[in-house]
Amino acid sequence: MMKAQSKGLQDGRIHHYTFLDRERPLPTHQILQNWQSDETFRTFFIQLQVDASFDAYFWETPPLTTNRLERPFSTFIGRRDTRLFILKKGEVCLEK
Repeated sequence: MMKAQSKGLQDGRIHHYTFLDRERPLPTHQILQNWQSDETFRTFFIQLQVDASFDAYFWETPPLTTNRLERPFSTFIGRRDTRLFILKKGEVCLEK
């Protein structure tokens, strides 16, 4: 069964999500495939954004390259007035 795991950052102004299937992190290529061909997953993913506790928000992912398709997928949803920078190496830098 698929689920999203959330971790709050910057006092809850940013939510970092990873996606699990039977407790295993889903790789990026599987997320991309699910967006294209799995309506249940798309609905699940959209609902995460709908349920975000922000009046307005941004949505970001680390940079995507073919070399990163096997890595676990993660995404960030944050309050619109919060700054988040994802560096080329996939590292996250939060502006205070």
